Amino acid sequence: MQGGQLKITHGDTPKMVDFSQNSDYKTCAVAFYADCQHELLRVTSGYRLCLIYNLVHVGQGAPPAAIDRTAAVQALCPILERWAADDNGPKKLVWLLEHRYSQAGLKSVASLKAQDRAVADTLWAAAKAAGADVYLATFVRREQGPAEGGYAGIPSTFVEVDSYSHYCKDWVSLDGQRLTFKQMPVEGDKEFIRDGLNSERLAFEKEEINEATGNAGARMDRWYNQAALVVWPRKHRVANLMRGSATALAQELRAALLRDPASAAATLKEVVAQLCTVEVDAAALKGVQEVILAAQAEECAQQFVSGALPKFLREQQYKDDAKRAAAAIDLAAPLYTRFISPAMFQSMQTLTKTLLKKYRVVQPLLELLLLVAQTPCAGEAQKFPFETRELQHMMVHVLDIVEREAVAFSRFQPDEWYYMLPAAAGSATVTALLVALSKCLLRGCQASSATADE
Repeated sequence: MQGGQLKITHGDTPKMVDFSQNSDYKTCAVAFYADCQHELLRVTSGYRLCLIYNLVHVGQGAPPAAIDRTAAVQALCPILERWAADDNGPKKLVWLLEHRYSQAGLKSVASLKAQDRAVADTLWAAAKAAGADVYLATFVRREQGPAEGGYAGIPSTFVEVDSYSHYCKDWVSLDGQRLTFKQMPVEGDKEFIRDGLNSERLAFEKEEINEATGNAGARMDRWYNQAALVVWPRKHRVANLMRGSATALAQELRAALLRDPASAAATLKEVVAQLCTVEVDAAALKGVQEVILAAQAEECAQQFVSGALPKFLREQQYKDDAKRAAAAIDLAAPLYTRFISPAMFQSMQTLTKTLLKKYRVVQPLLELLLLVAQTPCAGEAQKFPFETRELQHMMVHVLDIVEREAVAFSRFQPDEWYYMLPAAAGSATVTALLVALSKCLLRGCQASSATADE
């Protein structure tokens, strides 16, 4: 026989198997994984007879013994330890696996094939010794850009890729537990440790085309994926989970409070500190707020109100500011009524200033202040927070902001506010402060009104 070679591509490595040599009196056997791309070339002379079958591992028997990885583990441990000690290093690293795996097929380290299994076992052993975490996940690359084709049987193609992003999803622990981690962004230039970070190396997942409209041409989004190992030092666990999986982290904290309250309290402090630097959604903040209340952590509550909520107001994208401000107030209210103290009200000043100056929010903020005003101080019967000298200073600060900024509150409706005043009748100081606040608002409304009726 002449010709008839078998071309196999594993990852980005091609291999050509030539059956023609000594084919007059010998047979040839080849085995490869099912996800390898392969092609039988044309026979140019003679005949070829092939027997093709699947090799399938079944049962619970022990897999073939792996090579001794002691030396590799010993070499990896100091590298992971140096990484953990480097505050300027990447927060995580992503290693693409060689083989293709579906979401259902990526079950645990035991489901990995050949070299992938060897790499995972070695990294897992080193991570245990060096204080790091390793997970399985699906790595995704999303490409965007102007497109052409996509009609009359013409395939869609990019004119150019003008933007791309990377993230990991569908998380699994190496011992086989499906995790609740959400999509976690990956910085391709810092957190990726395999060559070939492009669509040619990855499996096509899906595409979406936005048709041309007006002067705007058609645009296309394409997603590619590949199974990966994700590793990070345990000191970066909170920072990583805050980037997309803060809700899962809050769930872990609630469970940890029952097992080890002291350790959970320390982690909670770290979580709240991270909330002041990263962008998360309202659901994640709500989860952390509930943990703060359950742990009765007043110090965390102060930092949450003075740092995390103003950060949320500055960064979180909503279609309207009212929804954003209302979410922040809903998150703050239970903390204020649970932890009434001068320190807590000092932390309130940053949030109040942001709400009044940046978002011109009046009504929800006043309702919050009234709610707090009617909550007796802990351990002090019949004493309200606004009747203490320290907290009166805070209210004066709020009044000053309102009076100076009231001209911008032209949409404020006085009758929406006055109905709340009788509820504060039990405290003369509170009533006086609320009346003064209403007068400030009315002056602002009258100054910006076109008619005396308004």
